[in-house]
Amino acid sequence: MSLPQSSGLTVTEPPTPDSLHNAKLHLAATNTARLAVDAKIADAEAALAQMIADAKSAMNKLVEEQHRLQGEEEQTKAYLSTIRRLPAELLREIFMWNFEAHASCAWVLASVCSSWRRIALRTPRLWAKVRLVTTPTSSPELIRLWLERSGHNVPLDIEIYLRVAADPASTYPTDAQRRRRRRSSSNTSSAPSWLSFASHNGIATSYVVPTHPYPQPNSQLQLMLAALPPAPMPAGPPTLPWPTPAQDSAGLETRTPGVNRPNIHWAHIAFFYLVEQMPRWERFVFRYDKAFKSMTALASINGDAPLLKEFEVSSAEGGCTGDWPWLPNIATPDTPHLPNLTSLTLHQVPFKWSSPLFSLPLTHLNLRAPLNPTLPLDRIRYMIAQTPTLESLSLYFPGVLPHVLPMNELRLDRVRELRVGGHCLLAQLVDVLVLPALKSLSLLVDPREPVEDLISGLLTRSASPQLEELSLGYDSPCAHPFSFPSHPHHTHAHPHHLPSFMYYLPPTGLISSWRLLLSRLPSLHTLRIGGTPVESLLTALGSNDDIDGSGVNGWVVPRLEVLKMRCGPGPGCGALGGFGGHVGQMQAGLYSEGVGKLVQFVEARNPEPGGSGGSGGGGGNSTLAMAPTIQAGGVARLKYLEVQDCELGQDVERWLGGRVENVVVACRMDAAAQYDR
Repeated sequence: MSLPQSSGLTVTEPPTPDSLHNAKLHLAATNTARLAVDAKIADAEAALAQMIADAKSAMNKLVEEQHRLQGEEEQTKAYLSTIRRLPAELLREIFMWNFEAHASCAWVLASVCSSWRRIALRTPRLWAKVRLVTTPTSSPELIRLWLERSGHNVPLDIEIYLRVAADPASTYPTDAQRRRRRRSSSNTSSAPSWLSFASHNGIATSYVVPTHPYPQPNSQLQLMLAALPPAPMPAGPPTLPWPTPAQDSAGLETRTPGVNRPNIHWAHIAFFYLVEQMPRWERFVFRYDKAFKSMTALASINGDAPLLKEFEVSSAEGGCTGDWPWLPNIATPDTPHLPNLTSLTLHQVPFKWSSPLFSLPLTHLNLRAPLNPTLPLDRIRYMIAQTPTLESLSLYFPGVLPHVLPMNELRLDRVRELRVGGHCLLAQLVDVLVLPALKSLSLLVDPREPVEDLISGLLTRSASPQLEELSLGYDSPCAHPFSFPSHPHHTHAHPHHLPSFMYYLPPTGLISSWRLLLSRLPSLHTLRIGGTPVESLLTALGSNDDIDGSGVNGWVVPRLEVLKMRCGPGPGCGALGGFGGHVGQMQAGLYSEGVGKLVQFVEARNPEPGGSGGSGGGGGNSTLAMAPTIQAGGVARLKYLEVQDCELGQDVERWLGGRVENVVVACRMDAAAQYDR
């Protein structure tokens, strides 16, 4: 090895004592020089680091100044904004426009800025619609605050939904128990059943949901904007700060009770505030899912309500058998002043058949009686006979006694919608009704006579009204009108589907001649069928020939556009007997009779546009858009097909989706599995 010539060290080979001594001296000098260079490098790096730190500090100061100037710019632009130049009266009018679309918008508007908050708090009409989904563990003070902000003279529109069950999801089937498939050419879907109440008079409504048991300084309110189709559900509800004493510029104190406060007095406190404002009630709706400890507070609903137009108290479960001294139980001498009441709904809450409420000029009456007490049939007739102004009548009585007094004919000239369900004796009530203006009929009873005789008798007595909707054994007792707002975690419920499994749906019975029955309904556009074999129905709908010897030729119900069928487990229900076996039979290469009838019906009613036959996967949604609404022969195309509680197979569903604009196939797997076992 040799050293570079620039090192200044002379070496010899082999090393001598003098050369080794010189090498050691050279090494010491080299180390000293290297350490000096290292020190200079460290000084240079420190200087560079200091320069970078100074530059960053200067940049940070510039960024802070930039943010400050941006903030000033934004504040200046906000001050120069056109909306700040709007008079308070005009801004208040804009608030009211938003209020018509979203009833609880006052909570949002009051959270934007101090000036908007002052306007919102000084506009009592913004707080006139109470939309609240709550629980017994929530604070009733929110109701007090809401009512206080609504002033003293503004009419009140109140909807309160009390969730008593710890887990609402446990009341309804899970996704594993119930599966739904949709085939539709549009992006719209059927509204969830918990949303069926969410639009009043065609206007979307919104609801405030407390997310904490009791209000805390940092707790939040959720504003659920729930709208029926075609309005889409929002991606996420905005959150609102709970008003605290420091935030409430109106000087209203918001108390903060302890979180562990017992819930046994919730209704007593809430209804104390509500009943106090009863003279201002214009609409009152209170629904709860099951009995709760303080439910006797409902007995305090008594007194004059000169503005009240709609009154509803509904329970999803029974248990209310007390003789409460409330409005539906008031005796005639103590009749409250209710001159404007036109809509009355009572579901599984106590009421007296002789209540003077039934003698008011009601236009909508909806009763679902508790199990006890049981009324004789003639007293049920007496109740509805007291209100000749009825336009919509819904009755569900699980228990009925035979009539004592004669059941004379009862004529109701204005009734357009009739729903009757429950005990078989209610068929005798239908047998005495005369409804010349009837447009919609729903029967959920187990008649002791053929159901077509029951319907034909009603049509004959009523001079053959132009019936547009018919439902037999399909509508569940609680599907109309009881429902809860949509929960954020349960947004895929199916209309008229989830609640039905909790109730016994009586069989409709065999229909001897569907063609003969449907020939009397030329204006029918919606048909819902459950609890009866549907093969003969599909045959009658899919043919224009007299195939059953009824003497009826041509298409029946040529205006039919909506068909819904509910099947049932086991061979006792022909619908599932025909459809339900399709899965197993398809594995063997066979198609069941029920599915074949369904395909033939759709093929006849909805032929492939511009083509021939129905083989293959159908024409597709793009082709459906070009299909005429009214076909040759004056027969309308089917627009909506729904088959519940059965399995058709993906191939059949795909084919149906190519022929019908909207197809819904819903399977209840738990019932099918139970039958298989």
